[in-house]
Amino acid sequence: MKTQTAAVPSIQAVSLLKSLGADKGTVAEGYMQALIAQLRSSMPQLPDNLSAVQNAWYFNYNYLDINGNFNAATYNFINPCFEAPSPGTVQANTNNPFNSAWLQLLAGIRYVLSSADQSAYNKAQLVAAQQQLAVVSVYQSQFNTITQDQMAAAQTALGWPAASQPVNKINYVIDYMMGLVWTGGTGQAALALTSTQMANADDLPSLLIKMPAGGDSVISAATDYFSVMGSNLQYTSELTYNNSILTSLTRNTKAPSASNGGMALNNAGTVEPGLVPGYAVVPSVQALQNALSDPQASAPTLTLSASLVSQGQYQVSIGAQGGFSVGSLIQVSASGSMNYDLASLSGAGSSYTVSIKYPGATLVKFTPNAWNGSALTGWFYQQVLQQAYRNWNLNKRTPGSAPTGFSFITEPAFDLDPIENGGNFGQLQSLVVSQFPTMQITFNSGNFSQFQQSFSQKVAADVSLFGIIPIASASESSAQSWILQQQSATSFTLTLSAPTMTYPVSVLDATSFVVAASVDSPASGR
Repeated sequence: MKTQTAAVPSIQAVSLLKSLGADKGTVAEGYMQALIAQLRSSMPQLPDNLSAVQNAWYFNYNYLDINGNFNAATYNFINPCFEAPSPGTVQANTNNPFNSAWLQLLAGIRYVLSSADQSAYNKAQLVAAQQQLAVVSVYQSQFNTITQDQMAAAQTALGWPAASQPVNKINYVIDYMMGLVWTGGTGQAALALTSTQMANADDLPSLLIKMPAGGDSVISAATDYFSVMGSNLQYTSELTYNNSILTSLTRNTKAPSASNGGMALNNAGTVEPGLVPGYAVVPSVQALQNALSDPQASAPTLTLSASLVSQGQYQVSIGAQGGFSVGSLIQVSASGSMNYDLASLSGAGSSYTVSIKYPGATLVKFTPNAWNGSALTGWFYQQVLQQAYRNWNLNKRTPGSAPTGFSFITEPAFDLDPIENGGNFGQLQSLVVSQFPTMQITFNSGNFSQFQQSFSQKVAADVSLFGIIPIASASESSAQSWILQQQSATSFTLTLSAPTMTYPVSVLDATSFVVAASVDSPASGR
């Protein structure tokens, strides 16, 4: 493909801009629907939410360099949040990178117990605290009052770090005296019984071979304590584990590294310092290169017919989309004063057939590296986001009604509604890219000689269908050619070829034409 300065991904993709006006809006929507239908007929694996792209957009398809570093131009293309600033439009907000927005959202999410579970947990905590006092009280009545010096000695014997795991009175009785001293493991902390092992023991007294007289009453109180802690442990473990997921996601997003799935960026030949959260892209670079350079690649083709009904007014029909009126058929424009409609030139006649081909059309998918709980890699977890947003909305409607699970505890930093409903946390999901399109216009009732005299191709120009659907841009036209061929006395064709292959200074600069895009609203799953 030809080198092309990559456009900031600010697109009009779903349907049309209100500013186009009713006529142009109807035309744009009709064309886009017909194009998507044509793409689906040859590419059945396309996502449901695919929409044609209405303005020129170019994708750096060599997304990896030879060392496996990610192309910064590609990353900047796929990583912004997408939003719909007005009905029927989708555009990237480059001020809100997706990974930064995700980090802001994570800051407001917690794993929260339901009202019923929280009540049960609070009750269990209270009972556990009472049982702790009971265990300590029984021990002290049977033996001695526990002193600070004794707890300090237990801290050393158990080998617990004082800063993060200080020994208190219940630890002294359960973990030190019962788990270490009474088991005969004094001086061998590694042999100590844990509270979990003691709680699950079928015959705890038989394990405490060094238990002194009076220890039976301590064991009885401890057994009641273990029973209470068993019901409490379910909630504690659930809270600890799920909030650790949020900690891991935050760490991997905020501080990407080679060990957690971060990747390096190659910015115009220079590998940037530091890493960024990673993305998975399919297909491979090699597969994209093959599709986008093969002159024999299959080409989804859209054909339309048009007729001149009055000066500057055409009736257009595109497949099953029916007919609509336009004021321009094939608009050619360039800097300066050149701006004309090919169908309005002398000799163009009044009946036209336009065929547009998108050679090598290929679906490219983008996925933020998903969190992996076993390896603790990846940075995005869509189910966490969806559950948090669903529970937040439940609690907004009816406080306390959400079930146990992830939830926002503050107003989300972004509008997580579907982008078509005003949300601004959209994610670019996929693109259909192709070689630069070719277009053939057949003039069915023209005058070849007159048209040949009036047609000019000397100036590099932008070419658009109906004046709103891009086909070629002036920056490419130097590598394009127009071929005018006579078919009969009244019929002739004008073909706009794709840019010829050039070899950019860096393969990372090579771009493809973006035909269509799909944007997902990850919080709502659509």
